[in-house]
Amino acid sequence: MIANLRRRIGLASLLAAFVAVLGGCNFFMADGDEAVGIQPKGGYFYLVDNESQRLVMLDRNLAERHSWPFSDFTDETALQGVTFDGAALWVSIAGAEDAIVQLDLADAGGATGLRSLQAPPTGQGTVRDITWDGQYLWALNSGSTTYNVPPTLYKLDPADGAILAQYPLPSSEPRGMCYVGANADVYGSGIIQGCYYTDKDDDTIHVFETARAVFHTGFPAPVGPRGVNYVYPVGLTFDGQDFWSTNSSGFADYLFRMDSAGAVLQQLDPPYAQMGALVWAAADLSVPAAPVIAQVAPNTGGPRARKTVAVTGSGFRPGLTASFGAGVVVDSLTVANSMSLTAYISIDADAALGARDVTVTNPDGQSGVGAGLFNVVDVDPSTGFLWVADSAARVLYRYSINDGVFVAAYSTATIAPGGSVQGLAFDGTRLWLAAAGTDDYIAAIDTTGGVLSITTSFQAPPAGSGTVRDMAFDGTALWVPNDGSLSVYRMSTDDGSILETIAAPSVGVRGTAWANGHLYANDKDADTVLMWDSATSTWSTVFSTPVPPAGTTANRFATGMTWDGVNFWIVNSTTTFDYIFQVAPDGTVLRTVEVPGRGTAAPTGLAFSQN
Repeated sequence: MIANLRRRIGLASLLAAFVAVLGGCNFFMADGDEAVGIQPKGGYFYLVDNESQRLVMLDRNLAERHSWPFSDFTDETALQGVTFDGAALWVSIAGAEDAIVQLDLADAGGATGLRSLQAPPTGQGTVRDITWDGQYLWALNSGSTTYNVPPTLYKLDPADGAILAQYPLPSSEPRGMCYVGANADVYGSGIIQGCYYTDKDDDTIHVFETARAVFHTGFPAPVGPRGVNYVYPVGLTFDGQDFWSTNSSGFADYLFRMDSAGAVLQQLDPPYAQMGALVWAAADLSVPAAPVIAQVAPNTGGPRARKTVAVTGSGFRPGLTASFGAGVVVDSLTVANSMSLTAYISIDADAALGARDVTVTNPDGQSGVGAGLFNVVDVDPSTGFLWVADSAARVLYRYSINDGVFVAAYSTATIAPGGSVQGLAFDGTRLWLAAAGTDDYIAAIDTTGGVLSITTSFQAPPAGSGTVRDMAFDGTALWVPNDGSLSVYRMSTDDGSILETIAAPSVGVRGTAWANGHLYANDKDADTVLMWDSATSTWSTVFSTPVPPAGTTANRFATGMTWDGVNFWIVNSTTTFDYIFQVAPDGTVLRTVEVPGRGTAAPTGLAFSQN
């Protein structure tokens, strides 16, 4: 009893000191979120307590405010890691489950899993702590001699858990990890930006500099009063100013606060005997947040149409309501989870045309608005078709946007024997094809039969020089880029004469589209979509081209592009990353379509037609 009393008195004193010290500190909102600012007050620790098998939320005074038993979301009895992505908490689990799980902690029934990713690599070894860098998840795996898997740091796509990169660790027993984002002060000084992780064997905090993919030895893990034989650093987080590390080694269970150089500023003794990973965040995740709408797909509908619309975001709660504005009736709603719902809507015959807000309101009255995310249009592009050329397979494909399937395939071998189909455009009546190489022509083609035929053809501009690429129709004439002459030509569809010539944005120009009275082009080298300003004769960047699923920015290679009246469509052509993207005017990806023969295809031109 005396020992326990002394422990309580010691804890009370340490907590008082902790409060006094924290009173003048500033904190970032989330571990690993480099886009957030410093918060002078508030914030919470989310701590793994493996003794009681709970995930614990502590306020800035280390008072326990909430907890969730592991059994709410896993059958395992221990958690390895925890991180915060700015909206939700993620935990890593090892054992029979071997998973990384995103949690909803605001559910009245307890913690629930939003999505589960397989721990890398394919459940082999032991996944340890995880962290979030503002866009991607990073996971430590301490390896396996059975599977010959070395200790490795993995970069993961949070959408599907795909491994984007992996780096063998310079130490053998990694445990806690956090991400430090941009932190330079007004003088430009700061610590290395990247992943910081602890190792329980060498008692060191290592640094992985993400910008250069280089490991550094950071600083020693903190040593408690029992000495170096009781150092076992299992958790690490960064609040924007200081590091916090949990040590769990028998009787030496401590929480340390360290400055950015690793000097111990404070040692605390929380009442948890088997502390694990921890993360710092500003949000009280036990309180339902206001809903956020990120995307609506499809985002178009015509008068008298009935549509099934997927709405994604965060903070959706059962019993919510949704609105698509005047003239659109929400017939019913299905809430899949806090990130996804399906709305079944009917559009009135006299519904006003144009963009309108989509609003979701939770039962507690909190609302989220997706400004202008749904468009009522006279002619609905979601009932139209895409045409995409595959120059490797020598095939022209027709894709039904509404049905989500490729409905026809035509051989281009006869009409383009040179095997270099580059561009497509639709003029409202005819489909046009640009063929480079030995063909070197622009042609209108007949697709009404099973075999393609040429109805009209002209020499590609400029005569016999360079390589023509994708095309766009502006309502009167065709725009045709040529990367050899670094020009884009406006060409008559009557006789093939060149009506206008402008400078191409670069040698990397591939796809072109005509949208809302402007010419757009994508640059496969700069990975951007640009718009031509005829008044100033300059190109300006509009948005970045999409990153393909399970790929990185290095896997972007945009070729064809088209406009359906509301959205862009862009095709990417890099071996296993052959995809077509439906992209909103702000660059948001609305839909991803796998190109037939992905991996061996060479998709180039792209065109949209209503029929």
